[in-house]
Formats: sequence, C-alpha cells, structure tokens
Amino acid sequence: MSLDADYYNQTCQVQSGVFTYFSGLSGTGGLHTLTLLRSDFPATNHLALPIPPATFVLKIVASAPTGHTDCTGTVTVNAEAIAFTGAATKYSTTGLTATPTIYATDLDCNLVITAYDTTDVYYWVSSPCRWKADAIMFIASGGTTFTQSKAIIITDAVYTVGQTLRLVGGSDVYGQLVKMITVQLNIDGIEEARTYFI
Repeated sequence: MSLDADYYNQTCQVQSGVFTYFSGLSGTGGLHTLTLLRSDFPATNHLALPIPPATFVLKIVASAPTGHTDCTGTVTVNAEAIAFTGAATKYSTTGLTATPTIYATDLDCNLVITAYDTTDVYYWVSSPCRWKADAIMFIASGGTTFTQSKAIIITDAVYTVGQTLRLVGGSDVYGQLVKMITVQLNIDGIEEARTYFI
C-alpha cells in the first residue's frame, strides 16, 4: 500500500458468502456433537440489524450422498429438536442470541446448516477504502430527466466484477454490484490502488 492510509478513511464491505455453521457428514448413527465451522455469531445480518435479531434461526438441509443415505433422525439446536424422516430442508424456530450447540442423532447423511432470517444470512468482510458517491443525470425522450446513483470506490482490497459492495454506515444495506475495475500504477509501474465502479 503506497497511498497514505489517512486517505482510506471509510470502511467498505464485500458480501462474502452465506454464514455457514456446518457443512459435512452428520456421523454414523448415535449422538454426535457437530464441530462447527464458525464459533462466532453474525454481528450484523444482511439487513445490517444489530444482534440479537430474534428472527435468526438455522436452516438445516439434509441430503443423501452415495453411501450416506440415512436421513431419518434428529438435529438438536441447543434444546430444540428438529426431526427428519428423509432428505429435506427444515428450520429451527427458536431465535438465537449466541453461537448454538448442535447435535445430530441417528443420522448418517450430509448436513448443511446456515444462519437464516427471511433469507440466508450473508457475512461481510471489511476493508479500508475511499467511497466517492456520485450520480448521473439522464435525459429521456420527451425531455424528462432522471438520475441514477453510482459510486467510485478506491481501495487496496482486491474485489472482482459481480461482487456486492456496501459502505459501512451508508443507507444502502444490501450493497451494489461491482461493474468495472481500473488499476492505478505509480511511475514505476507498481500498483498503488484499484478503483471500483458500481
């Protein structure tokens, strides 16, 4: 990084994926405590609401890959038991306020367990940036005008076209897609920063 760090006086976030607690085989028969992929709880959900959001539950997808086809059993989230009689997608009903303890009983199948609100909860990764909001005015046929918001984001972080970016503390909590990227080189041809257009 060669630009002055004070220039990056804002925080941008990229939507990085569904907040997944577990993805793998349940274990064969009996009772198994699942080893979670994450030990944290989403600090904010996709709507950027503070925790604990009472509507946070778990989405549990049971599937039957070759050699592990027994999807009849129970997944227990803390004290709530969710029964499965076959491959299916089910949801816990008790709102979570901390990282859950999850058990699988009498299952031999694949489980994917994710945080869920009204949709899957995504997590966001933060990077320092410079967010320059702007707008473009268009003149339509007949002389009417309309504007379209856009932004230019300058940062050292590496994003790709199609990823979703948002400004921390901004009004757009869902974020916008990266549509174009340019690279800034210094006089020695070394990359100093990247500019992202949304």
